[in-house]
Amino acid sequence: MLGWRRNICSVTLLFLTLATALGANTDKTRFDSALALYRRGLYGEAQAAFKSISRSISSPYSDKATFLYAYIAYKSENYPEALDWFENFVSSGKEPEYLPYAHLFLGNLYFFRKEYPRAAMEYGLAYSLTDEPALRSAAKTALERILWGYLTLRQLQTLSRQPLSKFCEEEVAYFLAKRYRYADKKAKALGEAKTYLAHFPRGAHREKMEQLVKTLEEELKQNIVIGVLVPISGKYKAYGDKILNGVKLAAENAKRKWGLNIALSVKDTKGDPLVAADAIREIISEDMPIAIVGPLRSECAVAVAAFAQAEKVSLVIPTATRDGLASIGEYIFQLATSPETGGRNIALFAVDSLKLKRFVAIGPDDICGTGILDIFEKTVTSHGGEIIAKETFSEGEIDLKPQFIRLREPFMPELKRLLTRVDSTDTVFHKKNGKLKDEEEWPISVDGIFAPVYSDQIQTVLPTIAAFHINGTIIGANGWREEDVLEYATGYYDSLYFIPDDFFINTDNPRWKSFRKNYEKLHKEEADKLASQGYDALSIIVDGIRRGAVSHSLIVDYISGLCEYNGASGKIQFNRYGANEYTPILKLAGEKIIKVK
Repeated sequence: MLGWRRNICSVTLLFLTLATALGANTDKTRFDSALALYRRGLYGEAQAAFKSISRSISSPYSDKATFLYAYIAYKSENYPEALDWFENFVSSGKEPEYLPYAHLFLGNLYFFRKEYPRAAMEYGLAYSLTDEPALRSAAKTALERILWGYLTLRQLQTLSRQPLSKFCEEEVAYFLAKRYRYADKKAKALGEAKTYLAHFPRGAHREKMEQLVKTLEEELKQNIVIGVLVPISGKYKAYGDKILNGVKLAAENAKRKWGLNIALSVKDTKGDPLVAADAIREIISEDMPIAIVGPLRSECAVAVAAFAQAEKVSLVIPTATRDGLASIGEYIFQLATSPETGGRNIALFAVDSLKLKRFVAIGPDDICGTGILDIFEKTVTSHGGEIIAKETFSEGEIDLKPQFIRLREPFMPELKRLLTRVDSTDTVFHKKNGKLKDEEEWPISVDGIFAPVYSDQIQTVLPTIAAFHINGTIIGANGWREEDVLEYATGYYDSLYFIPDDFFINTDNPRWKSFRKNYEKLHKEEADKLASQGYDALSIIVDGIRRGAVSHSLIVDYISGLCEYNGASGKIQFNRYGANEYTPILKLAGEKIIKVK
């Protein structure tokens, strides 16, 4: 700080020269007298005189007197008073020739108080408001020392988001890149260097930043850290191991095919949201990964995603299906399709592709079931369709007769009118012996029957639909296992469409075939959907890296730009929030299940 004080001496001579050139008016004598007292070293008397003049609102010298009062307080090391008076002076916005000096002194005062971010802002203003070489030099030197040696990296990052003078903004951007480089946080340094070049293409440090970008890109390609958050202990360990093994295969492929050295920083979440939250903080602070894969469960993903977004580190979630995870922020990507998205997509398929318009619907009364029912109904209605009747049932409920009777009710008046027009030989309403059938046996025709039930409820719901003679195309929702459909629907229906469960694999997919072969060769165990989702999550990141996306900002830009990705786990179609919207749809055809979408 001693160098700054020497610079301030030369600054003092400048503004005192300005003060002696003031025009004549009635208050000139008072002001000159106060100035003379100052020059004689009678600081107390001079300060009292300046204070009196500053309170004369009508005096043209009041603002100058305010400045000089503050300056004497500063020289006398009465820093709290100097701070208040300099703040009052700059808030008036008058006397522009004095403003840069006031900001310089304010910078010093905030520095003495260890309020380094505010000091930096004041030095930046001092530099920007003057062309005087001595003052600019003092402000620039002070600002550089603050940015390099006094602010923490977090404070510097926070300062970069504040409204700053253009000079201060450029210096902050430059020192952010420089400080991250010095701290060996290469990905962060590269991102900040690119930000500098984007915002200041003709900046004073352009050549240094261009060279830094080139150097860092080469270094990062040699040793890239990617975080992995999975349960490798606890009750979810078996699932976490599968994902991790898929990730390891993708890393091994990156080295073998493209020479990329991927260092995996693996942290155990134990399947616990609190542990997962601590794990991501640790992984980011210690390793600064370019991106993170995981976690397994939706509950953990919620805890992790907010922190990843705040730290601007891309999080690719391979398996969690909770709706809305990706909408937490632009750095969050979700590979598994949510049930809500599935419900919306199969509704669109039923209306647009199958041309179904009139539906009845039945599903579980839990949050997921009622949510999908509502989404299906809204989608169908908005596309010109209609839900004629809708029912729900509780978990464990087996006798669904009341619900199915209510589903039939809207159709009964018309059926009763038809009954009056036929005789006992009619087989729709009468048995072979001519007796009238029970009302529950009267066949009802509807375009579609939407049943967003869980796979273990198929054995109850599908036979009941047949027993109550409701005829129409069956539309199932997420989570139907192929083996359950074949067992409980074959023989009942020849027109049934559904979304398979989360472990469905398209075995005809060439990428799955290649993945399966390499996975089983490397890990000596059977490949499954979880392993392929971990593999795809890391493969997406690797694809970006080998195309030059070796910083946080570049990786998020790359993944955000992916409209479609064909992975081992299946097709991935990101929407504008970064959530996968692709929904495979299967059809029961005779005694086979075929893929229709």
